[in-house]
Amino acid sequence: MDDLKKVLLVDDDADIHEELREALEAGGYQVWHEANGAGARSVLGKHPGIRIILLDLRLPGEDGMAILESIRRDFGDAHAVIMVTGHGSKDTAITALRQGVTDFLEKPVDPDSLFSALERAERLLMEKDLQVHSADGCDG
Repeated sequence: MDDLKKVLLVDDDADIHEELREALEAGGYQVWHEANGAGARSVLGKHPGIRIILLDLRLPGEDGMAILESIRRDFGDAHAVIMVTGHGSKDTAITALRQGVTDFLEKPVDPDSLFSALERAERLLMEKDLQVHSADGCDG
């Protein structure tokens, strides 16, 4: 399966998880789910082919921004992160985007918005991959 069709969903709400998982799988994505940052980092360590992360902002213990920071610290910028929240504000969205979030979606997530965000994430990752190959001296 194409690595750009592998998604880690980090959300502690079972209903949201089920709704998003069904939509993602119907769209051809393979989905992993975790409810917290420790689980998310563990999955990413075991499955380096996962490139897209849907990350809830409000999680028990460690919030989405702290998880984002730890993922960037542990794995670099190899992932496109789409922040998903029902409690966002304009300031939160701006902060998230400044910290490298690819997109910021409000709950309940509209499927069209979700797939648009995923397409943008895939394009961003393809561009990054091309830059890495160019920097390595490869032609494609």
